[in-house]
Amino acid sequence: MTLRHGKEDKMVDKKLLSAKEVADLLSFSYQGFLRMLKRTTDFPKPIMLGERTQRWSEIEIQKWIEGKANDRS
Repeated sequence: MTLRHGKEDKMVDKKLLSAKEVADLLSFSYQGFLRMLKRTTDFPKPIMLGERTQRWSEIEIQKWIEGKANDRS
């Protein structure tokens, strides 16, 4: 799912990912991703689109990954 926000003439794409898509991006199984969510406090919070529908911002996930990569040094 992609949201498009217009600010004057500038369009910005923001892709929203399902839990399965986030798990795939992180190379986790779906269940492994759910376990990680329970133990990780700094992971980006989901955007609630409905009572049971949640999505994560791809940009926020990428920034989180970059932060983890920078923490190793």
